Amino acid sequence: MFCVRSTLARSFRIACAFLLLCSLAPTLTAFGQVKTPAPEVIELLATLQGDDLLARERAALRLAELKPAEAVPDLRQVFLTVEGPRPAAMALAGIGTPGAMAVLISALADEQLSERRNAAQIALLSSGEASVPSLLVGLQAIKPSTRQHSAELLG
Repeated sequence: MFCVRSTLARSFRIACAFLLLCSLAPTLTAFGQVKTPAPEVIELLATLQGDDLLARERAALRLAELKPAEAVPDLRQVFLTVEGPRPAAMALAGIGTPGAMAVLISALADEQLSERRNAAQIALLSSGEASVPSLLVGLQAIKPSTRQHSAELLG
């Protein structure tokens, strides 16, 4: 039993590291410098932090259309800190990179139904089959709540 848990835990850590590297890869240039988001993306990220819910929804839709992988770290911060994280969650799901999906999977760790976990669940469901690989990684998580919620989303 211990060997199986140890192997699963090691596999999960490797999968998380892989997802993190995948999320950072698009932001690096050929010389290892971090790629700066385009001015439009910076403006959309600022809008996501504002008080106007309709403007936040529009910004999320536009980010999902643009799919700016370099915006994932900033979107993660918005998702974790703003009140009403659903627009940021939808933008992350729309971008769909492994790193963006990993942010949403990490929110499944909340045992109680929080606004953040609910937003992540809705975003993962809305992305359909694109979320399956990330949810399969969630099934191997150390936290039982992440495994449970990943399984529920997979059906």
